[in-house]
Amino acid sequence: MTDEDPWLLIGPGLVHHTGLNQLRYLDADGREGTIRLDARCAGVLGAGGVRRLYLVEMCGDAVGVLATDRNATQLWSAMPFQSVADAFRATVDDHGDTITIGVNDRTATLDAGTGRVTG
Repeated sequence: MTDEDPWLLIGPGLVHHTGLNQLRYLDADGREGTIRLDARCAGVLGAGGVRRLYLVEMCGDAVGVLATDRNATQLWSAMPFQSVADAFRATVDDHGDTITIGVNDRTATLDAGTGRVTG
C-alpha cells in the first residue's frame, strides 16, 4: 500500500496505511480501529479475509501473517515462509477454518484460529 493508493478493500472492510507500522481499519459496519504491524516488517504484501482480516507482511527475508478480528484486535501472527526472495505481492484465500497464503510460487495453508501451518 502506498499514499498513491491509500485505501485497500479487504473482505470485511477497508485499510489505510497511516505510517509508523500502523494501518487504520474501517469495517463494513462503521467500526474503526488501528492495527499495529510488526516493527521488523517492511510493509504489507497483501491482505484478505471474510470474518477476520489477514495481513501478509514482508519481514526481512521472511513472510509473516497477522490475523485481526473485526475490531482490529490482533489474534495471532505466524511466519509461514522463510528465505523468500523478491516477494512483492501476496494472495489470501479464506476457506473458513483455514486460509491459504500465496507468495511468488509458494503456498501455505494455515489454521484460521491459531495460525499454525497445516499444509
